[in-house]
Formats: sequence, structure tokens, C-alpha cells
Amino acid sequence: MMRLPAQKLETLIEEMRSGRLSATQLEVSQRALSGIEDTFDEKTADEEEITDGQEENERTEEQVLGSVLATSLADLEAELREVEGLLDLARRVYAIVPVDPFPTPLAPLDMILRFSEGRQFPVHLAKEPCSALVRELLMALVGLCNFGGTVNSPGRAELYTISIRKFVRFLAVRSSSQECTLTVSDLTPRDLETFEEHLRAQATHEESVSPYTWIGSIVRLLRWWRETHPERIPGPLQARLAYIANGSVGRHTSRDGYSGQITDALRAACLKDIPKVTERLTVQCDRQCASGGDPEVHGWENPHNVVWHIVHNGVIPAHTVARNRWYQASEGLEEVHARVFPTARDLVPFLVFLALTTDIAIESLKDLHTDCLQNPANGTVEIQYLKRRAHPQEWKTERVRDGGMTTPGRIIRLVLRLTQRARTHFETSHLWIAFGHGHLYLPRFPVTQENSPIMRFVADHDLRDEQGQPLTLQLLRLRKTRRAERYVLGHGQLEDVARGVHTLQVAGDHYADIPALRHVHEATIAQALEDALRQTSAHILSPAEEERLRGDPASAPLSLSVAPEQIEALLSGEQDAWMAGCANFYASPFGKQGSACPVPVWGCLECPNAVITSRHLPTILLFLNRMLAERERLEERAWTAQFGRAYARIVQQILPAFPLEVVTAARAMLEATTPVLALPPNLALLRQTP
Repeated sequence: MMRLPAQKLETLIEEMRSGRLSATQLEVSQRALSGIEDTFDEKTADEEEITDGQEENERTEEQVLGSVLATSLADLEAELREVEGLLDLARRVYAIVPVDPFPTPLAPLDMILRFSEGRQFPVHLAKEPCSALVRELLMALVGLCNFGGTVNSPGRAELYTISIRKFVRFLAVRSSSQECTLTVSDLTPRDLETFEEHLRAQATHEESVSPYTWIGSIVRLLRWWRETHPERIPGPLQARLAYIANGSVGRHTSRDGYSGQITDALRAACLKDIPKVTERLTVQCDRQCASGGDPEVHGWENPHNVVWHIVHNGVIPAHTVARNRWYQASEGLEEVHARVFPTARDLVPFLVFLALTTDIAIESLKDLHTDCLQNPANGTVEIQYLKRRAHPQEWKTERVRDGGMTTPGRIIRLVLRLTQRARTHFETSHLWIAFGHGHLYLPRFPVTQENSPIMRFVADHDLRDEQGQPLTLQLLRLRKTRRAERYVLGHGQLEDVARGVHTLQVAGDHYADIPALRHVHEATIAQALEDALRQTSAHILSPAEEERLRGDPASAPLSLSVAPEQIEALLSGEQDAWMAGCANFYASPFGKQGSACPVPVWGCLECPNAVITSRHLPTILLFLNRMLAERERLEERAWTAQFGRAYARIVQQILPAFPLEVVTAARAMLEATTPVLALPPNLALLRQTP
């Protein structure tokens, strides 16, 4: 990657010396730096788009490295000398790093790809068809994994490996058996085009990014052959490698968080497993080790002696099992080692629980080290973690609780305790160590592999989704689940969700605006509308509330805007405006301050000054009857425009607020009175009527 700015500088120097580039044009190129957005601030990892096989943060990095700070030829030459010095330093540092940069062969087409900081990825392609083509594509993958290459992590290596597997399987199924001898020299543009068509036909939806990702990986592998061995790539195929795909890149679908029901089930499953695993690897293991002894002296038939041997000497090689009868007497090699060392399945509840109680991304939790806990203070502790995509500030910290057994700090200390014996026989600084398949290793907790630790965890607890189907547990969704919980508990405070990790825009777009929180937003909007409706409508007092207010005038709600000494006049009818009592007839929200209320009589139904009690029900029922009579005379649209809101307010809000017997008594009173023949056009005229 360091060669990118060096090559850019060399090109610019040559162009300025030849006169093809002026100082003014160079300055315009330098100003391009200010227009480059920081992907890490603007988007989350799962929101980045993949173009030409690269993530957005990688393309942004190349844009930054491809820009220059110099504005003259002398500055360019000085900058080139500095970049070459940094490149030489990087090479010398890389040369002394105790990491084997070359893959470790396991079998033909099987190997272990190694990366910085002890990371590795096993590649198993020996059983795939078209072995000659697989071998050449694997050579390209190894080349891209070298220092400065574009494949610099186990995750990206896995993506390329899956692409190779999909490609050769497609060629084997589509073609005759003779084409299993294909090499890169035999490939044609048609092979890539039909492979892309196949991928898009298999995609789950039209805008899926997966087809572009798979075909992009194959194109980049073939580009490596074009750059290193151009004679092996036919002319038509070289022209085809100028672009990635014929179809669109697709649109990435943001990951959703899990619902509260699933989250509670996950936590319950974790809290059920953690004590069992802890007891087996501590109390029970200590007891068996104490009661056992050296099996060379006391015999291999006693499983406790075997446990003693594993505790003191480490893993028993599988090739020695056949000579020992204890293997037949016990439950097998894997089971007896699981009494001493945790398996990947044992560690799953600890990892899931940490993901649900911290704001650390799952890939960073997987990469925690034994010294990750730092600076304990007042029942809290800092977790230091590595966020690789956040370069150049990859190392970050988060302060978490460190008290009870369910706090993040205590969970990490517990994992350190459970992996302590394994750590004495497996030298590593990583937190997660597991036993499986006859050896100790660093687990990666895959979610897609059949019978993986994640799938066994789900099956053991019979975890189900909202539709009752077996849960597909995606670890990448746990962080959004945690952020969604924080958002709800914080009553929608985006500052709390961001917490210095993201901008408010990213926190809102990618952590708050997700389907899992849609019901919260809809409920909030509905509540706000109801509150607004109550603030713009009359106050309805049931008989019980009216009695309480008469006995304690000081308890009147603030929204009523009535002094305690005016409560009696309001409830006694002295301040009535025909359909309701009026808190202040000359301070109407519909007119000028100091002027009489100008609205029609049914305007009281939507006035915050109005107070409706059971004493007003006969008048309201009278008005209701009048509205129903007007419906027979007016057109539907005219009636709705004039009386629709008032009718709905009476039928849906006012009458249901009173007991049925109170409404029935009001109807009886209405029938015993003389009906009103006409209504005044507004309340001001009503007050003036003798």
C-alpha cells in the first residue's frame, strides 16, 4: 500500500519535468484532499458499499494516499524521499517481525494463510473440482495476501476462498468432465459473464451486493495473473478484466437488531450456560485432578488420572490413544479434554453476553487480549480493544461495569480463569482459547458452518425467531441490538447512542432508524399526536373528577389555567358558554386577547379553555341531535366540513368519558326540555342573548 503514494509522486515529478503538468494544476490536485469524506465517521462497517472488490474505507484510503501535499517540483521530490524512507522502514520492520509471511501447506490445495499479529485463516480446497484452476487461483490469493496486498485479514481471505469455491463448482456443473483440467489460460469472457448471471439468478433479491462481491473477487485474482504473468491471459480475457461486472453493484441492506423477545431469550440462555461451564472447568476439574495421579504410575483406566495428566502435561496426541485402554473406558478424547479446557461451544455464551452488554463490535470482541482490562476504578474498568477498520486509531477503550457476575468486566475475568490451564500449554496473548479436533486453537466462532458452535448453542436452547422458526444467530446483529436497547432506555437520546464512536448522523441513520425500533418510533408519534390532541380539546371531567376538584381546588391541572378560587364559579355554571364551562371567555385561543370568543358554539369542543362536566351533557346531546338532523338536509361533504370534527369529538371522546347511567340520565333530561330551534352563529352573540 505504501508503494501507491510513491508511484503517484514519481508520475507527478516526471510530468512536471516534461511540462505536461503545471504548478497550478498540481495545486488543484492538492485541494482534492479537502473533498474526501471520512468513511469511518460517516458509515458503519455493514453500511459500506463494495466496489471493484474494495470496501469504501479502502477506496478512501487509496484516494488519500493518492493525493499529495506538495505544490512545487522541489516539494514533490522532498515528499518522495520521505515516502521512500518510510517504505524502507516498513520493509525492515516487517522483516524482523516474528511472523511467517508464507502460507503453511497442509495438503495439496490446503494451507494456512498467515497475517499480522498471529492471525491466520485455513484454506481447504483439495476436494474442489478443476484442481489445476484452483491451484492457480490459490496462487493469486497467496500473492494478494503478501505484504502490501489487498487481502490483509482472515475475513477477506475467507471471502476470496468462497469465491474460488463457487466459481470452480459452477464451471464443473456447467461444463463437461474434460473441462476439469481448465487453467487460467483456458478461461474466456463468456465464463465470467455466465458465472455472473448464475450468481444474480441465485441472489435472494435483485439489489443484493453478493453477486458483485463474488465476481469481483474472481476478477481481482485474474488481474493478479495479468500483472504477474500476462502471457498466460488471452487477449479477450485481458479486455474483460478492465471492469468488474456487467450488472449493478447492488444496494446494501442495513442489518437490523433483534427484538426484545429474542434478546431476553439470548441473555437467559447465556446465564444458564455460564454457571454450568464455570463449575465444570473449575470446581469439578479441580476435584478430579486432586483425586487423580500420574497415569503412568496409577494407571490410565481411571479418568481422573487422565485429567491429572492433561492438567500437568497438556493435550494428549491422538496417535497415542490407540495404545491406551482408557480411551475405550472413557467417553472419548474430546470429552476428557473438555473437562480441563473450554471448547468453542463453551465460550459462545460468554461472547454473546459480552456483545449484549458492551458497545464493542463483535470482531473486536473476538480479538481481545489477556491484558484488555485496564485502569479499574469505582466498580468499573476499561476494556482495551482493537478496531482494525478505524485506522490510524485502531486501539480504543470502553469503560464498563466490573462488579457482579453479569457485568462485562467480571465476564472477561471469568474467561481468563477458564482458559488459564489452556494458556499454560498454548502460548498466546489472545483471550479466547478452545480445544477441539485434538488440539488447542484460537476460535473464530463462524456462524455459517454446519454444526458450528453458534448453531449448537441455538439448538441446545431451542432458540426461535418471531415466526417460531429456529433462530439464525448472526453475531454482527448483536451490536445493533445493544445500541437499540440504549436508544430506548435513553428515551431517544442520540448522543448516548453515539458516545464518541459515531457522528449523530450515523447514530441516527444506522443505529436508531432500524426495523427493530420502528414500533417505538410509531408509538412515540402516536403518543405525541394524542398529547397534541388533548392540548387542543376541551377538558372532560367525569363525576368523580368533578367531585375531587370541588373538594381540592388546588389540584386543578396546570393546562386548565384557572386559579383555585375560580374553580367553584367554573363548576357551578356561572362561566358557562352553553356547551361547556369557560375558564376565560375573553382570552380565547381563537381570538384577540380581551375580546369575546368569536367561534361557533361547538368550538368549545376543541378549546383548551372549555371544561365539560356531566351538567353539560343534555346540551351536548341536544347539539348532537341537531347535527344528525342537519345531515338529512345537507350534502355529505358540506355536513362533514361543518360538523364532522364536532360529531367525532362528541361520539368518540366526550360520551365514552362518562358512565352509561350518567349519559342515560342526561338523555332523559333532554327529552323533558323544549328543543332549541336555532343556534347563535358564535359564542359572543350567545352571551348577548337575554
